[in-house]
Amino acid sequence: MDWKPEYNVGVDYLDEQHKAIVEGIRHLSTEFENEQGLRQAVSELFELIRTHFRHEEIILLRHGYRDREKHEEIHSKFLDGLGILEQKFAEVGSDLLPTIIDFLSQWFHDHFTQVDQKYAEIVGKFARPA
Repeated sequence: MDWKPEYNVGVDYLDEQHKAIVEGIRHLSTEFENEQGLRQAVSELFELIRTHFRHEEIILLRHGYRDREKHEEIHSKFLDGLGILEQKFAEVGSDLLPTIIDFLSQWFHDHFTQVDQKYAEIVGKFARPA
């Protein structure tokens, strides 16, 4: 997964987190010296995603984003799936890596371009200098 300008939401803090998620997904495509290194990278990426969702939801709440609850529900459903994926990864390890990369790449592409863009104009205008 590569960063694309259309992923920007106009809030530097969130855009930096989005870039870190994309970089984390790309990092999973690199070779690891051992299974432990791969497991650590997956764990760190999953924690980054969870942290990002919490931060994003706080920002949406602070700005009174009208579809905040729907956005949080989308995050919640994703996190349920992520938990299942995490459990399967713990059982089978690197054999599941292509599935993880494909799933995360597709989900975040769609989320950044379709779901997050809905709040970009509203929240982004408060984050930009006048």
